[in-house]
Amino acid sequence: KKEKKILAYHGIDHIEKNISTKDIDIIFVGKFIHYHNLNLVLSSLEKLKKNKDFKYKLVLGDFDTNLKKEIVTRYNLRNNKDIIYNLKNTEVTNLMKRSKILLFSSSYEACPFTLLEAMRCSCAVVSSDSGPNREILRNNGVFFDLKSEVDMYLKMNDLLGDEVKIKNLSSINSHNSDIYKWSETTKNIMNL
Repeated sequence: KKEKKILAYHGIDHIEKNISTKDIDIIFVGKFIHYHNLNLVLSSLEKLKKNKDFKYKLVLGDFDTNLKKEIVTRYNLRNNKDIIYNLKNTEVTNLMKRSKILLFSSSYEACPFTLLEAMRCSCAVVSSDSGPNREILRNNGVFFDLKSEVDMYLKMNDLLGDEVKIKNLSSINSHNSDIYKWSETTKNIMNL
């Protein structure tokens, strides 16, 4: 009797690797939740916009409606066309494929699928140095101290000015994403 194996596609296996035109410089994907540190992200982006010309997209999901009201008001986001709310996962990954850099500022993630998806979509990553982020990205990310808005700003500013580094990180991340596919996990853990 032949056994049937079934793979659950809630990982990154379903994301096709391709080289899309990268017309978005920075993408941030998160929710209105305190540990995604939106105040830090928006403050840093405001500073960057004063010194650099770049395109960005913020993909935000609802979670804490009070925090959403506070942030939308504080940063005058109501009519900002660069902020997109409540997209389906396929729409998010399509935007990631068009993005050069993922900004990842979470202070708490058990397994940050956003990082894995960004790697699969050939993004360079600027990430907080918390949780498993260093383990997943290894030396192929730019890490900032989550307690320092200045550090986030400086790391973003430096990477935005270095197209060669962006391309190198993007290529390595795309290649390294293969180790996080369910098919690889199945082979490694279950010896199937």
